[in-house]
Amino acid sequence: MNTQASAFKIFSILFGVIYTLSFYLNWNVFRYYPKISQFSLQALPAKTAGPPINWYAWIAIAAVASAVIAFLVPRTWAERLPPGLSWQIPALLVAAVLIYEKHWFF
Repeated sequence: MNTQASAFKIFSILFGVIYTLSFYLNWNVFRYYPKISQFSLQALPAKTAGPPINWYAWIAIAAVASAVIAFLVPRTWAERLPPGLSWQIPALLVAAVLIYEKHWFF
């Protein structure tokens, strides 16, 4: 397996895990306030700025952390992982988020 495929396998597994942790634990490095069209590193008052969108921060955290870790993990470790893990773990995480958020659907 080439280095890019090994790194992608690690990235795809970690992205889902880190995104889900960011979502559940509400990790935010920044927030976007659509009412005032502004990104902010600190929480702004809801009265003037409106509710924030945290999704952008969760995506950024997951992408950066997953990419860094994917390139630091030795190729031999990545090659030992079963190929199915790169889609099974993200699928399980999607199911977990849907179960957690089921109150929006029922």
